[in-house]
Amino acid sequence: MALTGNKPKTTIDDYMPAKEGIPFQLINNSAVGLPLPTVSHQVILTRIITILLNFLNSIDDKGLLIAGPVDVKFDDQNILHPDIFYIGENEKSMLLNESVKCVPDFIIEIISTESAYYDMRQKKDIYERHGVKEYIIIDTIGLKAELYNITDGAYILNQEVNETEKLNSTFFRKLSLDMSKIFTAV
Repeated sequence: MALTGNKPKTTIDDYMPAKEGIPFQLINNSAVGLPLPTVSHQVILTRIITILLNFLNSIDDKGLLIAGPVDVKFDDQNILHPDIFYIGENEKSMLLNESVKCVPDFIIEIISTESAYYDMRQKKDIYERHGVKEYIIIDTIGLKAELYNITDGAYILNQEVNETEKLNSTFFRKLSLDMSKIFTAV
């Protein structure tokens, strides 16, 4: 739930002291509550993390794969919690114990009814504006996935697949996500 309307905008100064134990993101200066993840969300997240970790280990990648919720500060108006994100080896020095102060190269959001608006619109716009190279939306409602790549500062829909197809990353050249393995019944 967004805290908007007649209330003043939430600032980073409001967010930082309140973040301990309070599940919300700062999206365009609005405090947006985080829905409690469902079992299916967490199962899908675990399947994707497993595939990504196996892939990264197979290519001896030195970057860092992180599962949220973790604060990723894009700017003073936007502190988001991507479901899954990757930071390359060169940016690892920008990680702090409590939050990330650099733009991830690769983000995956697993959407639900409660998060769809933010993940598909507002957060997507923020990721695009800050140059996240690849953004994947895993749609648990429509059983599909969309892959966006940044080109000339704007996202281009590179691929859209259903629950029986494979999604091929362009950021990780040899990574293919088999949706039939990800969307298998819980």
